[in-house]
Amino acid sequence: MSLRQDLYLQRQKLKRQWDRFKYGNCTVLLYHRIVDADFDPQQLCVSPNNFKEQLTYLKKIYKFLTIEQFNNHLIDKKPFPKNSLVITFDDGYADNLKNAIPILEELKLQAIFYIATKNLNTNLLFWWDELDLLFRWEDKMDKAVLSALFKTTDTKNIKELYDHYLSMLKRSHDIRQRDAHLNSVRKLRTISETEKEQYVCMSFNELKQLASSKAAVIGAHTLEHLSLWCLNEEEQRKEIGGSVAKLKELLKIPIDYFGYPYGEKRDYNEKTMEICEKLNLKHAAANFGGYMNSESDRYAFARHVVRNDSPEIVEKKIKDLL
Repeated sequence: MSLRQDLYLQRQKLKRQWDRFKYGNCTVLLYHRIVDADFDPQQLCVSPNNFKEQLTYLKKIYKFLTIEQFNNHLIDKKPFPKNSLVITFDDGYADNLKNAIPILEELKLQAIFYIATKNLNTNLLFWWDELDLLFRWEDKMDKAVLSALFKTTDTKNIKELYDHYLSMLKRSHDIRQRDAHLNSVRKLRTISETEKEQYVCMSFNELKQLASSKAAVIGAHTLEHLSLWCLNEEEQRKEIGGSVAKLKELLKIPIDYFGYPYGEKRDYNEKTMEICEKLNLKHAAANFGGYMNSESDRYAFARHVVRNDSPEIVEKKIKDLL
């Protein structure tokens, strides 16, 4: 490392320290599924035991905020308490109610659950779960279909083929395009109903149970879980406003929060943030690395994805963000 690079990194570190002193700091934790999983290529699952151990450990060191406390600091731009944490969940899996809520209630903690509404009360899978299952068993794949996919995609092995479709599906511009990509690989094999069971989203009744818990606050997460950056303004408004309206209809409560699907900086734009503000949403969560402070943009704040790590590793990763 050159002297210039070293000095730059030192200045950046000092700036972060000053910002934390002046504005406080809060790390927003992002979970997806709380379930014992023997197959999790995208690392979206945390076991119930590990989830409880992570939160119990962190609770001794950090200050967990309720969603109301979080908003008071974010909206009013009041410095966050040092080393604050907030818990969030994305998507709306049934295991959130079954496995996460009892632990949150026991530990007297609260989380926002951002719900994508299309799969509620159905046996539909999110596309990434379906893709994972299609590629899980190479020996069960149709060899002729597999050979044809290698040729048409110019990929050389299963991993390359999987990554190719993972990227295309994530950046699909609409449902038709996404379904067309999925249909290409759906011919690989048939997924059994038993395989689907652990991936299902909540039923309407389960969502109502979730919303009734003091440990849960409900936010919206679009209708179809599309990358909003890919959509025009009207389509974005439909995805955002439509999911908010659906949740209000189902739950008969205000829906004040939103989480961007995927949430990387390339998955939303200024128009997305403007739509959220015009809908009078109190905040919108993104999903890029880092922590936030009272000066962070409340319509695009950082979150930290939690993996199925030991509590000590989770703490180290949080410290590394600072």
